[in-house]
Amino acid sequence: MNTTSQEEKKVLILSKEDNCQSIIAQAVLTKYLRSVTSYSAGVNLAKQIDANAVKLLKENGLFNNQAPTLLSSLENLHFDLVIVLEETLMNKIPDFLENADIISIEYETPNPQKFSEYKTLLKNIQMEITPIVRMHFEA
Repeated sequence: MNTTSQEEKKVLILSKEDNCQSIIAQAVLTKYLRSVTSYSAGVNLAKQIDANAVKLLKENGLFNNQAPTLLSSLENLHFDLVIVLEETLMNKIPDFLENADIISIEYETPNPQKFSEYKTLLKNIQMEITPIVRMHFEA
């Protein structure tokens, strides 16, 4: 899949708007996989991060002043792995990502009225995305 382990590995978490699931996934990967540099971005730019996502990240020591990022602003970077969080985006992958391995994992958007759904999302990301990324680069 990838060459030497000494190269910096870059992962992109892609969503429609970079305001919730992708931000949470990036924060988790940043904390738990220090050998990987993770980014999150949206095909469309969100105005701000979901308030419950910020609260969740702060409660879990994962908040690092993240801000929504527009995918086109990352086109000068090379990514080894792209995790697409919405199946509908699979046909909108730009050319600059064509050399990356691409995986699709979809999560329900949490209900803003139910903070417990954000906690469940965090647990699911920790249990699913983190091992996928770890195994991808160890293979």
